[in-house]
Amino acid sequence: THEGHPYERLFFYIAKKYKIKSIGFTTGIFLPLQYGNNRDLKNEFNPDFISYQSNLIKLMSNKKIKTKKLIIGNNKIFENDTFLEKNYQELNILVLPEGLFEEEKFFFLKIINFALENKKIKYFVRLHPISNFKSILKKIGIKELPDNIILSKHVFFDDIKRCNFALYRGSTAIIYAVKYGLIPLYLPKKNEISINPLFQLKDNINYINNYENIKNIYTNKKFYENYKPKHKEAIEYCKNYFEKFNIDIVKEIINE
Repeated sequence: THEGHPYERLFFYIAKKYKIKSIGFTTGIFLPLQYGNNRDLKNEFNPDFISYQSNLIKLMSNKKIKTKKLIIGNNKIFENDTFLEKNYQELNILVLPEGLFEEEKFFFLKIINFALENKKIKYFVRLHPISNFKSILKKIGIKELPDNIILSKHVFFDDIKRCNFALYRGSTAIIYAVKYGLIPLYLPKKNEISINPLFQLKDNINYINNYENIKNIYTNKKFYENYKPKHKEAIEYCKNYFEKFNIDIVKEIINE
């Protein structure tokens, strides 16, 4: 991998020393201040090739890095590539925290307040695979949730089908959610350094600082009519964020 860990740089250094070809596979997403795997280090600590999951991500990479850059793609792309028609008058919000307790706690405390304000708005919480609802709620000290907060045990695509908005921060899942028609709602923290994966779409994102922001969407009958052009741009952006995996590029490098 090429994610910015120090041990990766040592691996590339040793590989060069023994004349072993190395490819640094850049996983995940790029954030506004991407650093670890986007640094321009001395050549001996860089791989022979750096691979990206799409041309869009490659274009976000550090232009000073002289290592040859490839696009190998992503092997987790759903076969279904069709935009799902949705009714945006109701709010069924897919909640996508990262697998970090502080992030999960922040989300739960926020959406509980939101949920109590309006019982007609539903929140479907989808945790990262490494997390557990029971453990998180126990740590936070929450014994009971409002009825309109649903703890999802569905597969991801089923959650996509039953929701029309997605509340997120740094989760990669937002890319897939928007690609299939959900409207992105970014949940910022006060005085934070943004971790928004869709930072390049700043003007297309709805920022949720408090319940009033959600209420304004819910009560505005012309919200989607006005937002639709921006939504289309966001969908196209997310469709291009990951490209299909192409193992042939790796085979060519090995056989050179």
